[in-house]
Amino acid sequence: MTSLNLALDPGKVADPAALVIVERLTVAGGPDRYVIRHAEQWDLGTPHTVVASDAVRLKQSTGGDLFYDATGIGEVYHELFRMAHRSGDLNYHAYPVLITGGSTYSDEGVSKEYLVRKFEAKLSTGLIVVAETCRLKDVLRHQLERFSYQINRRGNATYEAMREKDHDDLLTAVMLATLYRRSAPSGPRYVAPNGKTYESLAEAVVWLGQGAHA
Repeated sequence: MTSLNLALDPGKVADPAALVIVERLTVAGGPDRYVIRHAEQWDLGTPHTVVASDAVRLKQSTGGDLFYDATGIGEVYHELFRMAHRSGDLNYHAYPVLITGGSTYSDEGVSKEYLVRKFEAKLSTGLIVVAETCRLKDVLRHQLERFSYQINRRGNATYEAMREKDHDDLLTAVMLATLYRRSAPSGPRYVAPNGKTYESLAEAVVWLGQGAHA
């Protein structure tokens, strides 16, 4: 069984917005595995309306679930996605995620510590991989490898400290995309930009007209 998650990190002043698309592979009797199928970054200064519009287009074309960091500037995206839903451009609501303090997970949000801990457990056991056809695959692999190295070398290092220093802007998106799962299928498994539906991700996806297939 497979499902598709999209996750958006709106970025900060010095970090560009980033989005990833992750396929979750559920196998009976074993842990879920995650394949990063697509990664997208926007130039610093790109208007939020453009980023939100691109995220909506990707969500609609893949049929996946869209999560986004609603902390700080992410509040702007809450309204932009609501507007897209009301206008009919977004068929399902995007899911806001508040990243909080503390060390736990609740309906109100997820702590940074919990997010990092769950992500590191999957990464260190080889459950997260980057597809060969993934756009920005080299950047992603470098960030994942550096994250793993720093966690192993400095077990008490926080993700925030690493991010401020290294600008690993894609990692928050990957963390969110690998944390959540769809409880039940909602609609066609995959929807291509041409409106046709497919059972196979490889048949359905053409990322932003770039010609990169899953």
